[in-house]
Amino acid sequence: MTTNPFTYGNPIRTADRFVGRTEELRQIVNRLRSSAHESTSIVGERRIGKTSLLKHLDNKAVAEKLGLSADEFCIIYMDFQGLTDITPERFWQRILQKMERAICNPEIVPEIKALRTQQAFDLFDLEDLFASIADSGLTLVLLLDEFEYVTQNTNFGSDFFGGLRTLAIHHNLPLITATRRELVDLCHSNELKGSPFFNIFANIVLRPFSRNEVKELLNGYLQGTDISFTDQETELVLSLGGGYPFFSQMAAYYLFEAKLNKLSEDLLIRDVCHQFDAQSDPHYEYMWNHSSDSEQTILLSLISLQKQTNPDKNSVTLENLAAIHSRAHLEIPELVKRGLILENKAEGSYHLLSSSFERWITREIFATPGEEESRSVVDAWISIGSQGDSESIRMVLPMFKKKYWPMLSSITKTISPMGMILSRHENELAGQTEITSSVFICYSRKEIEFADRLVNDLKRNGVQTWRDVDNIPGQLKANLQGWRAAVEEALMTCSAMLIVLSPGALESNEVQAEWNHFASRKRPIYPVVAHECAVPFYLKIYQIWDLTSNYDQKIIQLSEALRDAST
Repeated sequence: MTTNPFTYGNPIRTADRFVGRTEELRQIVNRLRSSAHESTSIVGERRIGKTSLLKHLDNKAVAEKLGLSADEFCIIYMDFQGLTDITPERFWQRILQKMERAICNPEIVPEIKALRTQQAFDLFDLEDLFASIADSGLTLVLLLDEFEYVTQNTNFGSDFFGGLRTLAIHHNLPLITATRRELVDLCHSNELKGSPFFNIFANIVLRPFSRNEVKELLNGYLQGTDISFTDQETELVLSLGGGYPFFSQMAAYYLFEAKLNKLSEDLLIRDVCHQFDAQSDPHYEYMWNHSSDSEQTILLSLISLQKQTNPDKNSVTLENLAAIHSRAHLEIPELVKRGLILENKAEGSYHLLSSSFERWITREIFATPGEEESRSVVDAWISIGSQGDSESIRMVLPMFKKKYWPMLSSITKTISPMGMILSRHENELAGQTEITSSVFICYSRKEIEFADRLVNDLKRNGVQTWRDVDNIPGQLKANLQGWRAAVEEALMTCSAMLIVLSPGALESNEVQAEWNHFASRKRPIYPVVAHECAVPFYLKIYQIWDLTSNYDQKIIQLSEALRDAST
């Protein structure tokens, strides 16, 4: 049995699976090996690979190859994630415990044990210990993951950080910290922000992989398997993942699974994208919710400029973004650091992390059916303050969630992004069958033959259906962005859903995702049993149509019910 080599959710722990970060490793090692044994702060968005990088350094064989031999450097890793109640005393007790296990010089161990067993110890005691370690020719390196759990913890005051700084610069104790934002921005008080502790670090910002690094990852992981990715499939991973290690691994994982199942091209894209959506959406939501209103405005402005039809304003440059939002020169560098925006230095332009992130943002800001505000609510909101061209704003605001009106109206004062976003959807969905009265066919790829028969019989009985393989035009099927937009539009617009139930459907994440999305719209759902299976409890609130017997008679009755639901 072929094992899927791609993984996501956990850090990379083995050297042969670690890809990229060559320049970052060089900088870290050079600082550690300098005469001052300097400290480094690794900064990066969640899931960008900070822990994987620290774990790579913590690997003894890797450290040896990098010039950090065990007889010169004692490297200790500690993860602070979730340790909201840790104290300085517990911090040092844990460090000393790990030192006792890891240190290569046995002559130092009794001194470490003696300090650990003291009822209390202070900075002087720690200075004596680290002086002994330095005298023995060793440099102790602390890898401190999720270090914001320390800097944002009120148990740790300026005296703690002052002492840690003293040990770092005077007693051979370089620190390598990993945090989501720069250390100085992750302090629990203004007093702590002014601490000289933060001046000892050089920042290294982790960014998404380049195209070549993603291809290196894919080729390396596929070695030893009987699966290969075509150029088009590689582009699918690049489009979905945007170079983010976590998202790239996720896309590659589901692509590998689809290839194992020998899916056709159309079904392969459908399967990979649905699986990717189910897993990536919560992470996009986290990125968005941890962005300030100003950063969100920049992201929306960038999408708007990308869709601008005026060729004189088509370039997404800092100058054009600043014309929309005055804080662009401040927010763009931060968003680039976080990896939410990527910079094309040769062109001096910017684009979003990935097309999938753009689609998530677009879905997030649009009001879903039933959520739209009335014209009177819009008029009342506009009348409260000066909103620029009120007629232009009045036309577009009802299509969007009210909480985003302030930032959308500020964008609309400069350009008209809403029409561009809407026109994109219209262009992508052009040529599709009118779907407002269609029945969405939700099925597992394992039931394609039954679904073919069912759709043909429903059409003969006057039921208009919508199914991905039938109703997405070829030009959109070949375009990942267009394909996904088409499915989402159908889920939001179809008048009813028919779910083809079978053991395969019950195991399918995409069937579950489509049903959940459609059920939230409170429109009719018709479960149809194609093969004997246990009907899930959550579907028993609907009438179950068992087509495993008396098919010809029941299809006529089902068609009549579906026609009624579609009118």
